[in-house]
Amino acid sequence: MNVGFIITKSEVGGAQAWVKNVSGFCENSRRFLISSEHGWLNSFFADERSLTLPSMGKLFFLRDLFRLKKFIRQHNIGLLVASSAHAGVMARLVKLLTPVQVYYVSHGWSFNYNGGLLRFAFRKIEQWLAALTDKIICISGADYQIAQETLKIEQDKLLLIPNKVFQPQASGLEPPLDRRPNSPNLLYLARLEAPKRPDLLNLLNHFSVQIDVIGQGSLATQILPASNIRLCGEVKNFGNFSAYDGLVLLSDSEGLPMSAIEAAACGLPLFLSDVGGCSELVRYQNGMVTPNDAMALQENFSYFLNKLPYFSKQAQHASKYFDLNADRDIWQTLFKNPA
Repeated sequence: MNVGFIITKSEVGGAQAWVKNVSGFCENSRRFLISSEHGWLNSFFADERSLTLPSMGKLFFLRDLFRLKKFIRQHNIGLLVASSAHAGVMARLVKLLTPVQVYYVSHGWSFNYNGGLLRFAFRKIEQWLAALTDKIICISGADYQIAQETLKIEQDKLLLIPNKVFQPQASGLEPPLDRRPNSPNLLYLARLEAPKRPDLLNLLNHFSVQIDVIGQGSLATQILPASNIRLCGEVKNFGNFSAYDGLVLLSDSEGLPMSAIEAAACGLPLFLSDVGGCSELVRYQNGMVTPNDAMALQENFSYFLNKLPYFSKQAQHASKYFDLNADRDIWQTLFKNPA
């Protein structure tokens, strides 16, 4: 069966890395990419197997919805795997127009942090869309709990498959290290857009550490100039985790953040915001989570630095629990035999 992976943006990001990794398990099927733009993720798919739908996520998208229907029929796509909120809407609406199975993968329920005053309405829309979905796959226990308790999604539609990765390798494109002598060298790796909180790094600029910020986005301007924080920009296919002593990731919402999983797979201790499924990533005593308020964040960061040798030892032992190869059979079965 041919499988289409649909996601709003094709730029470097956690959900995009998930698509890149998991789509490799379509061993006996042709795989296709549908996104709103041509970007980083397209480099892993043949051009003739890619479709760009510029209106995905916009109000007027009916024309592109019919283009998607045509693409599905033209390439005999039997399964759509949607990995973002807007892509999930389009995938499930096209199911009304043509026979296709749809999996929706939750990388953090967007109505939880984007809803605002409309949160209740967005939740109702998600419940309605769930009725059009064959499987809803949660990559964190926190997302699974929301699906069960808040969205009241039928149990037989839900799957919990915690996010994992293939161990990253250095790409050779990483910036040269500017190590701070006798101080931990930490990494902040993320697309600098909401719900990430790079502004909270300003609360850490008086600690004796070096923090390299790898990533770009509109929130980069919120990071104030500081001698111990270096803005390195985007690095495609970043994999040089072994050059660092730990990972810091501060956010308002997460499923299971890809950069934290990659760091954990490489044996790095983690310092994460206590949101979404982040606490699941440090259950092996390989790091800690923190509230985002200023006092708690600074106190917990100080504790993290003091305990860094212990966390590092535990992180080395825990790295095997984040290996995607352990889930190969699960994904191959899901792609061969959709619900």
